[in-house]
Amino acid sequence: MDLDDLKNQLKQLGAPEGDLDKIVNDIGIVVLNKILSAVLLKLSDDRRRELEGMSPDQITSHPNTIKDQITFPSRTELDGIYREVLESYFTSNVK
Repeated sequence: MDLDDLKNQLKQLGAPEGDLDKIVNDIGIVVLNKILSAVLLKLSDDRRRELEGMSPDQITSHPNTIKDQITFPSRTELDGIYREVLESYFTSNVK
């Protein structure tokens, strides 16, 4: 699915056409934040504190190879995040 497919589906669900870019942006930001949270939850407390406030470049060049300890969410976890965000968005924003 690409961005145009998503916008077409949103239109079919009744989203106002003039707001589609804002809706896609809002949903994307929430999804990215939830993915980041899922990644951080898998780290130990010490590693999580160490990562807070670091830029992506700092993380990938970190001498303690933090990047090797980061586990990206599985496809199933990502699908759950997407579903949760979309259901929440449409429950609260689309009448």
